[in-house]
Amino acid sequence: MNTGQYFTIILIVWITIPILAAYLSRRKKRDTNFWVFSCFLLPPLVLVLLLLPKQAAAPSKQFGDEREGDDFFPNRD
Repeated sequence: MNTGQYFTIILIVWITIPILAAYLSRRKKRDTNFWVFSCFLLPPLVLVLLLLPKQAAAPSKQFGDEREGDDFFPNRD
């Protein structure tokens, strides 16, 4: 194998690990944005996510979920 093949394999793994982290974090009811970002930076963290138990309730709030109190676009009522 030459250098280009190693680079291609590393790139494919680096792209698929955050996708796997998104799937697992949704199934385990964890914060998806956090796990995708952290597994993008450090791909072995997906092993930690695999070992975590499933939460009883969904995460309280993720970035961009609700727009209550948004003064930038006032209501037109």
